[in-house]
Amino acid sequence: MSEMVTKLWRRLPIKKAEATARQTQAPFGARLTDPLEVPTEFGSGTYLNREISDLLFIDRVLDETANTRHPLLERLRFLSISAEVLDQFYSVRVATLRRAAGRANAFVTPDGMTPVQQLRTVLSLGDKLMQLQQSAWDEIRDELDEAGITLVTPTDLSVDDLNWLQHFFTAHILPVLTPCIIDEEHPFPFMQSGEICAVFEFPERTILVPLPSNLSRFIELPGEQTRFIPIETALFRFWPELFPHATLMSHGVFQILRDNELAIQERSEDLRAKVEHGLRQQHKANTVLLKVSETMSESAISFVAGHLDLFSAEDLAFFELERQSITQSGRIDVTKLPGISRVGQLITPDVASKFPDLLFHAHTPAYPPAFDETEQD
Repeated sequence: MSEMVTKLWRRLPIKKAEATARQTQAPFGARLTDPLEVPTEFGSGTYLNREISDLLFIDRVLDETANTRHPLLERLRFLSISAEVLDQFYSVRVATLRRAAGRANAFVTPDGMTPVQQLRTVLSLGDKLMQLQQSAWDEIRDELDEAGITLVTPTDLSVDDLNWLQHFFTAHILPVLTPCIIDEEHPFPFMQSGEICAVFEFPERTILVPLPSNLSRFIELPGEQTRFIPIETALFRFWPELFPHATLMSHGVFQILRDNELAIQERSEDLRAKVEHGLRQQHKANTVLLKVSETMSESAISFVAGHLDLFSAEDLAFFELERQSITQSGRIDVTKLPGISRVGQLITPDVASKFPDLLFHAHTPAYPPAFDETEQD
């Protein structure tokens, strides 16, 4: 997370006096400050829980998206960073809490919270943060449209757009796609943490199509206007090229966040061996969070969740939940845009050159005259 803090600090070329008065506009939705207060029954209030502190930090990053002192594209960048940090939080801290909650000798933090209490609180607050990120994305997307940067929908595409998009899909996207049929001979494929995958539901089977990470999240359409379209929109528009003569029932996109924390003892006799063993076991890492698009049907979500073992009997007993809704456990998030951490990819070099006023001005450091050897000569 220290890398993220450094990245954020470099994105803020503001003076100290401005920093103290930068909160000129209320953030999107409700603030998380009040819900994140530590309950009195868990401690005296002297200590602030580590996990809650991390979520407060992410909330402050997200709050920068509502700061009108920042240019619009920089606010979009803050949204992307906040989503990326939250994903890392789930992959590391939430995963650690899950392992700790399963141990009989679970530790109690100085603020008096057990891993079970922390996990329930963190999952609830994480859901609220993701909802705030979605609200911020909706607001910024409208402002981008007013500024001349449009994220178009399939209904907005003209005939020329469709012809160009089909050629682009055939030449650049189709050759790198690998459809995965799930059956007895072909198990559910392993996907890295953060990877985005499309799912197609047909009457006879369900097929997964992982989106390669080397492909941009958005496709820039040609023309005088600056327009983008999500890559999955092109895939859903030209899917018959992948599955000809098929009858499509539903489609959608999902993203997996896995346990990326390596459980290593700092004083291990052979630290290198422990790290190597942990890296070899990463392919077996449990899924911490599954983000699904609104277009995915319940049967498709159940299909994916079932193969990821998200609803074992132990988990249901642990969370004390009835299996009435697949979203009750807090580990499945229905979202409008899976992979919201990648919205920063909209800031392409072409966009930066066309809209310089929507970015921070480049900082030119001053060279102290005392160090200028040419003047001394």
